[in-house]
Amino acid sequence: MDPRSWVHRHVQVNSLLVPFYETWKNDHILLVDHKDVHDHLDFDGPVGLSSIGPDDYVMSESYFLDFVRFSTEHNFDFVVAWDVPTYVDWPAETSWENTSYALNQVRRLIRQGIKTVGLLNGSNRAHFDQCADSLLSMGIESVAVHASDYLRQRKDGLLFALFQDAVKIANSRFKNVLVIGATDPYFITYDGKELLSKVSVSGFSWFIDAKQGRVYGSRGRINTNEVDVLCGCSYCSDREPGALSGSTLDRAVHNFLIVQSAMEERAFPNLEVFDIVHRGQKIVFVSDLHLGTK
Repeated sequence: MDPRSWVHRHVQVNSLLVPFYETWKNDHILLVDHKDVHDHLDFDGPVGLSSIGPDDYVMSESYFLDFVRFSTEHNFDFVVAWDVPTYVDWPAETSWENTSYALNQVRRLIRQGIKTVGLLNGSNRAHFDQCADSLLSMGIESVAVHASDYLRQRKDGLLFALFQDAVKIANSRFKNVLVIGATDPYFITYDGKELLSKVSVSGFSWFIDAKQGRVYGSRGRINTNEVDVLCGCSYCSDREPGALSGSTLDRAVHNFLIVQSAMEERAFPNLEVFDIVHRGQKIVFVSDLHLGTK
């Protein structure tokens, strides 16, 4: 995990969710300096471990066994499980076979006494209903919906309808609902406003955008690789002028706060855009210099 994503050191965060696949793919199965994940992250709130990962990982028995070992050895408070591939263009039977596999993995976790937030899997509404029935029968009270694929292709009517079905079923049948992959503040404010009003959200889009130079504001995303940006929000007003253009961490914290604003239905800040901000002075280029011409 990139330490620049640890925004909990700068803003109030209720809980953390750690993606296991990022650790597993690098063969870093142990937290070298800290036995307890809370010490490693410098966070005393609940920390969960997510099973969501590439298809070949989540269907691997070694991935499951290492997931169990990692979650117990490092004192995670809960896990989100179990992720499996289910696609609308697959035969429904294939997707249900994978969902059944995931439910069996959840049973294995519960038998080992691991507190589990169940993942609602499936490729149609009937699958979501059946999966919910099974999770409830295991005593699962909290459920998660993995939304990243649906949100990335939200202009596809079928995929968005499936996402709606999953969230509606989760909201109607479980005590707590977490939507993973839903941290696009514009989606929260517009397309997903009604769906996400009663859920918690988790995801990394705010950090991915920050690493790529993008920051959020009332006029949409602005690319700080192309222009300098000034912001007067509660966080940015205490930073150096032009901090958003020069620091991934500052962009990450700013973006994260905008996601919180979206969830709390607060207005986004208006960002000022300039060619260059240097030592507090705004510099605007108003002409070109053409070398080699008259």
